[in-house]
Amino acid sequence: MLRPPLSRSPSLLVVFALLLALPGAPWARRRTGRVLVQSMTAGATIEIDGQLIGEVPMRLPFVVKAGRHTVRVTKPGHAPFEGAVAVRAGRDAVVEADLMAMFGVLRVQSDPPGATVLLDGRAVGVSPFEGDVEPGQRVLTVTARGFAPHRSEVALVRGEVSAHRVVLVPAPALAEQPVGGDPWYGRWWVWAAAGAVVAGTVTAAIVLSADGEGAGAPTRSLTFEPVR
Repeated sequence: MLRPPLSRSPSLLVVFALLLALPGAPWARRRTGRVLVQSMTAGATIEIDGQLIGEVPMRLPFVVKAGRHTVRVTKPGHAPFEGAVAVRAGRDAVVEADLMAMFGVLRVQSDPPGATVLLDGRAVGVSPFEGDVEPGQRVLTVTARGFAPHRSEVALVRGEVSAHRVVLVPAPALAEQPVGGDPWYGRWWVWAAAGAVVAGTVTAAIVLSADGEGAGAPTRSLTFEPVR
């Protein structure tokens, strides 16, 4: 009995394609290699060809196709590492990526959120905020409309995170009268102003009276009779 040729058997073609696609097959290993990133910067983020792989320390090598690949390692407060690595089929490529600490990392959370964050009087963002800043002793200010500003001194160290949680206190309304305070007519300055007006009126009356005596002004008398 004649058997159909391989090209005319769909089932055999499917099985052959699946065998080729198996990642553990010997022929598949000939087209791939592995990348291992070694670094002393614990917690740094590892990316290969723009894909997030994990963090330092990297436990297992990452399987890639043979060829050139881009490795990027980053961490806040540190200078990033980026480089190209050539991966040979069936081989491991090791990348050394120790990052250098350059900046301090400022992290600010506030209640309420959305407050303005200032360093040494210069606005750097809104809360929640995280960013690289020059290390040293700095003045942190957090402000929000309707709340009293918060100010404090912070020490920023290269490669370290300085985290702060700020709870803003509502500012009292300036136009409101304090509870238990004196009413307006009980304020000292009200009566002081009134006294000044009265004193001025009395002085003017005395002056006018003195002027009238010197000029011989006529005297008029008024007589009041009881109403019957």
